[in-house]
Amino acid sequence: MKVVLAESAGFCAGVKAAMRIAVEAARDGGLRSHGPLIHNEQAVRLLELRGVAVSGAPPRPGDRILIRAHGVHPGERRAWEDIGCDVIDATCAQVARNQRLAAAAAAAGKAVFIAGDPGHAEVKALLGAAGPEARVISDDGELEGLTAKRVYLLAQTTFSPESFARIAATVVRRFPEAEVEDTLCFASGNRQEEAGRLAARVDALVVVGGRHSANTRRLADAGAKSGKPVFLVETSAELDPAAFAACRTVGVTAGASTPGWITQAVADALRGMGGASLAGRLNAALHILLESRALTALSAFGLALAAQRLALVPFRPSLAAASGLYVFFAHIVNRRVPDDPELRRLSGIDPFYSRHRPLLLSLAWLAAPAALVLAWRGESAGLFLVAILAALAHSRAATKWMRPAALLRNLPGSRAALVAAGWTLAAAGPPAWSAGGAAGTAVAAFAFLFCFGKVMIRDLHDLDSDRLVGMETLAVRLGTARAKILAAIVLHLAAAAPFAMAAASSLKGEPFSPWLPFALLLACVPEIGVFLAESSGRLGAAADLLYYQSALEGMGCLAGLLAVLSGGTP
Repeated sequence: MKVVLAESAGFCAGVKAAMRIAVEAARDGGLRSHGPLIHNEQAVRLLELRGVAVSGAPPRPGDRILIRAHGVHPGERRAWEDIGCDVIDATCAQVARNQRLAAAAAAAGKAVFIAGDPGHAEVKALLGAAGPEARVISDDGELEGLTAKRVYLLAQTTFSPESFARIAATVVRRFPEAEVEDTLCFASGNRQEEAGRLAARVDALVVVGGRHSANTRRLADAGAKSGKPVFLVETSAELDPAAFAACRTVGVTAGASTPGWITQAVADALRGMGGASLAGRLNAALHILLESRALTALSAFGLALAAQRLALVPFRPSLAAASGLYVFFAHIVNRRVPDDPELRRLSGIDPFYSRHRPLLLSLAWLAAPAALVLAWRGESAGLFLVAILAALAHSRAATKWMRPAALLRNLPGSRAALVAAGWTLAAAGPPAWSAGGAAGTAVAAFAFLFCFGKVMIRDLHDLDSDRLVGMETLAVRLGTARAKILAAIVLHLAAAAPFAMAAASSLKGEPFSPWLPFALLLACVPEIGVFLAESSGRLGAAADLLYYQSALEGMGCLAGLLAVLSGGTP
């Protein structure tokens, strides 16, 4: 079964900002959200585990109170501030703008009409801003019998565009001098249109999100207009394989409050239901290669071959294999899963590892000595031993017993630097040592920067989930924009290393050798990473990890392939 993910699925900008504000505020101590921050039970529970409690109880002086993304009645906020509460505002920027518009209209003596759902939290906050004379209109029929001189109409940001259009048309007809302000969220409207288009070209549409979320329900309504079956689920556990037995293609979209990893779990589960087809079998095989870290090991194998070629030393496949085995070991023992079991369950991060943990750990502990044996035969056992010990020092087990290791693990950027250093020691260390001089330095620099940039790109994609479960990555600390720039710079620097080697050879008057054009080709490999780094914002939290990760790991595999194609031993 083919699964098509909507491009705009997942957290919207307002929800991302609210989550970031909540998590960063929780670092300074516990706080309470006056009602759920967003309409997603899993994300709200994860926030509770991070110290953001949900409570409707009357606040006490000194309490730290988080205003949810939907906003709050201005009178409530003033009351909290009057008794000495520390109020932290996570209101969506567009919702806050609508409140200001409503307050300004009311202050000008206009009758404020709000097109929206009467019981929605955002509408209640708008009513507070618009004053006691404001009215909520959920259907154009409710305008019958109303009288007003100066009408100002605005909308709940996630209200149905069709319903708002009908209400606006009736308001203009009944109140010719009315002022109509289209305050619908542009992103919400685009998501609904995209859901309709997606449903039209698939056999069924799955909408992922909370049933209490207005924007999620409207995505389902938009998809249903196509006449195709639409399934609204909160998690992958709610999927019924029998319902998709006759489907060849299924579309997946998600509400603005739905974490990307939950959407991805739904997409992965749907692919598993299509295992009988060729596409289903290929997807399942690729998924296993990725989640078992076998493809990551192949990437390290390819990078090691590339390093040998760039250093102009003879190909040694056994050392490249040792690099792959080491990387497999390091990535298994340092698997990025939360320590807390409930955090693991709610976040849905790395379910493959949770299911196959004993087998993967057993294979990892076999891979480490196998890598040492191959490295010993290649006279590089010392480098690999250092790399293995460094991987163990950064593992979860070591950080529980060694305070320095724990401090290092929680240092932003330490993971990216240590992963890159480990890959460099294993993949580029032996050929760089053999080559020595500027050539060896350039090879090591290429490998380190290449791997550091690759880790940064992956961290960019995982930024929302890492922030929520407490992973202190460099991307979390820097933020999306600066982390994206850094990843692109690092990968461009990686590309410069082989160019520098080629230029140095020319300046020395060395004869042209076959490896030079392939060094230039290898330098283009990081450009794939630059593209992924620059497009990570467009990919979004729910981008399809199956192909995204394949592209990342494919960079190392491509480097190795280009090195082999460059010819035999230099």
